[in-house]
Amino acid sequence: MENSGQVPRPRTLLAGRISVETTRHGLRSGAVRTLAESPTPPLSRREIHVLTGVAEGLSNKQIGHRLGISEKTVRNHMSRIFEKLKANNRTQAVILAMGQGLRIL
Repeated sequence: MENSGQVPRPRTLLAGRISVETTRHGLRSGAVRTLAESPTPPLSRREIHVLTGVAEGLSNKQIGHRLGISEKTVRNHMSRIFEKLKANNRTQAVILAMGQGLRIL
């Protein structure tokens, strides 16, 4: 594939939002870097698996199916993820986790 100097197109709509938000907030203002330096409780392995599904643009139902857990359990994991990362939504949770160096994609 020839490199035309363009940024590769994201695989999902959420990935596109993450890319835009990271560029808009993180790279210009240093917000992601600052949040990454803040002490937060670590995410469990399962929470990272759930957040990986979120980053891939999957619904809670799809994440549950993939992980063999109920949709309600996925929602519970997401609540704890939001609390630990101090995130307000799914996109922000992914951005903050990536800013802390978690490998979710």
